[in-house]
Amino acid sequence: SAVIGSVVLTLSWSYFTLSSVVLQYFNCVQTTAGHVMASNPDTPCWDWEYFGEANRHSTLFPWAVLCVVLYPIGIPVYFAFVLVKSMKWVAVKDAVNLTPEENKKRMTYMRRYGVLYKRYEAEAWWWELTNLARKLVMSLARQVLSNPLEQLVVV
Repeated sequence: SAVIGSVVLTLSWSYFTLSSVVLQYFNCVQTTAGHVMASNPDTPCWDWEYFGEANRHSTLFPWAVLCVVLYPIGIPVYFAFVLVKSMKWVAVKDAVNLTPEENKKRMTYMRRYGVLYKRYEAEAWWWELTNLARKLVMSLARQVLSNPLEQLVVV
């Protein structure tokens, strides 16, 4: 239980960084030599003619898509699943009405996933998803907008 809770907390805290790093793959800029990765100007972008040969960007495309599905999309989907499932336990204010077995399940679930909703009122159990959405918008703005002032306005 404690390990799962630690993993959930780490995913929540590192979501912005993980999303930003994964999305860097898609951040290409136009230069005189063509489109190149902003994070690695020696690597040309979207050069499918040399797929798998010397073009590192094209070779990494399947991995980049997998990472986008796992991190910027997968973490919020997983948290939404956990939060919807936890509504049953969040609504319980008084454990006196629960059977010992139900109370044990409730406590186990709270130890594992309470970090996602214990900071908020019971009616705002979904607020962690709002935080993840905000972090995703900041990650996208960081990749899409090159001007720091534009990034500040979006955030």
